[in-house]
Amino acid sequence: MPVFTDGVMGEIAAAIGDHAPERGGALLGPRNSNLITHFIYDADAETTSTTYRPSARLTDLVQKVEREEPVRLVGMAHSHPATTDRPSGPDLLAFASALKANTRLDCLVAPIITGRPRNNHDGLNVIALGANARMTCWAAWRRETGGVDVEAAEATVLPVDAAVANLRAALTEHTGSAFSATASLSTLNGVPYLTRALEGKPFRLTLLLPPSFPLSRPIALLRRRNGAGFLDVEELAHDWRMTWDGGPALVDALIPSLFGKQGAQT
Repeated sequence: MPVFTDGVMGEIAAAIGDHAPERGGALLGPRNSNLITHFIYDADAETTSTTYRPSARLTDLVQKVEREEPVRLVGMAHSHPATTDRPSGPDLLAFASALKANTRLDCLVAPIITGRPRNNHDGLNVIALGANARMTCWAAWRRETGGVDVEAAEATVLPVDAAVANLRAALTEHTGSAFSATASLSTLNGVPYLTRALEGKPFRLTLLLPPSFPLSRPIALLRRRNGAGFLDVEELAHDWRMTWDGGPALVDALIPSLFGKQGAQT
């Protein structure tokens, strides 16, 4: 089951979902994980109103990111005309070619974006892209005899960036200081963590968010400022409430730990 960060979903919506077909781009995520944390839009693709052909430039960009960050290519997303949310015959040939060229890939995640809203009758492989578009997720496996098998792939969205944005706003409200946010990936005991470093005048707060966030608690590392430098790192103790919505939970857990229960109510 592919797990997309909400940041990636926003990038796909802006680059593909808000435009006429056909457009596309590459999906990347941490090794040995079903997380999808990066999207690279293919600005140089060869396209018509009914076809999308990835560019050589996209391959170069993917390889550059793979060299610089602990991620690898996991799939390709592209758009179709509004009623065609299944892979086409040419898509199947492209999937087979991609799997042949990337032998380390056991499976290729291959979402199709279409310009119509999601509704309550859609399956678990369909994710809304705003009010007027949807992403239908498919997965392709290579056949030993050639070609590919394609199945619907149940997908979900990890509410990371929305949660961090809520926390940034709360930190600014409590301190009067603007906080920057820097995104990266960390690995602890072989498990990838989405890392968000929030830095303002009073302190730097680094969050390590597990793939099971927000059901699982984040690790919060605090470095308070001491003049021009920082004090030693301390792990911030907090009460985590298991939830499907990470936005309020992140604020509710960390603000009291940083400012006390009275601060959480202001």
